[in-house]
Amino acid sequence: MVSNQEEENEEMDALVVVDDEEEFGLSSSPGGKGGVVNRRSASGSNKDDDDGTIHTVLSSLYAAQPVKQIFLSRRNFILLGMLGSMVLLFILTADETVLHIPLGEETTKTKEVPNCLEVRGSSGKWIYDLSYATEAQYNSTLDEQAGDASRRFKPSATVPYLPASTYRWQDTSESCQTALFTRDGICKVLHELHITRVFFVGDSLSFMMVQSFWKLFGSHDDPGAQGAVGGFERVLDCDPLANFSFKVVYARNDHLTKESIPSCGDICLDWLQRYMSSQERTLFVANTGAHTTGADVFQREFDAFVDLMDTIRHGNDIIFFRTTVPGHVNCRNYHIPFSNHSQFEAPSRFSWNKFELYNEYARQRVRNNSDWFELDVYPMTVLRPDGHRPPSDCLHYMLPGPPDWWNHLMYSNLVEMHELNGN
Repeated sequence: MVSNQEEENEEMDALVVVDDEEEFGLSSSPGGKGGVVNRRSASGSNKDDDDGTIHTVLSSLYAAQPVKQIFLSRRNFILLGMLGSMVLLFILTADETVLHIPLGEETTKTKEVPNCLEVRGSSGKWIYDLSYATEAQYNSTLDEQAGDASRRFKPSATVPYLPASTYRWQDTSESCQTALFTRDGICKVLHELHITRVFFVGDSLSFMMVQSFWKLFGSHDDPGAQGAVGGFERVLDCDPLANFSFKVVYARNDHLTKESIPSCGDICLDWLQRYMSSQERTLFVANTGAHTTGADVFQREFDAFVDLMDTIRHGNDIIFFRTTVPGHVNCRNYHIPFSNHSQFEAPSRFSWNKFELYNEYARQRVRNNSDWFELDVYPMTVLRPDGHRPPSDCLHYMLPGPPDWWNHLMYSNLVEMHELNGN
């Protein structure tokens, strides 16, 4: 029986396999983000030290000339008082950790502004919202399998929309909410960032993200076939009057291999030549992991991919690595989202129980590389056992559905990146 207890900040460490931790060389040592320590609190714990410092400075000033001469002149006395005040002000403001204290107010600790690029999407819950559902519907139904459920769906007064499309993600952090991807919004941020190509490389889940991206833009047709040799490249026009458009490119490569490898055991099509064929600024979105069955294999493939991109990437490209999401066992039995992460169990089937370990390794590599960014869709997606493709595909989702929020999250992070950096 599924528990409905809400635990929005549930740690995902329970999914990690100890043997694979050792294989990766990951550690789980305690620690957290450091904060600023106010060494001079309102309680005056360092008052003696401060007074001693002031006394020493003032004593040295007096020692610079006979005290008698100083006090012979009233003007000198006033100047000395002003100088002493300046020295005191310098001491109180020299330490950058000291807070400015207006007269009559007590010392209070400043509230740190969260880094939404790390916080957004990491903690929250799904809210049933019919108002959102009206905006979530596509202009037309996908012809591919992701659209099968929408084509069969018969709306009613009580269930007006496909249920998977009626839930809105609400972030725990009030200041880091995920905004909705819209045609005008994505055109504006891509134009401001001078991005004219959005390049997706990965497996069938990445293709699902491309389909969502295409439909959220408002396109009436399908973007292309995921198995096409060399992938596909389409153009989206933002505003003919503004003369701005951008390309959407997708190449299916389940292991992010450098070249097309027919013997990879999955689908590993060429993407490298197409990427290098243009110098235009690119938003590059990649993923691997769902077709990987061991920690050592994932580490080797991911390291090779990162090293390759660090060598060939264009200097101003933006690279997102989307985290890998597992499926849900017996998904046909679920019709609403989980309320907390304790309800999700990652089975060993298809190595789904190792996906979070893969993600953690990727996070560490991405966070140590200033040119890469993490698109962490794992926390929100594992809460969606509903919305999978009936009757037995418990990995892929119906569209519109949860993968739309992968694009909402990416769009929101792009907007913030522009606001923070201005380029």
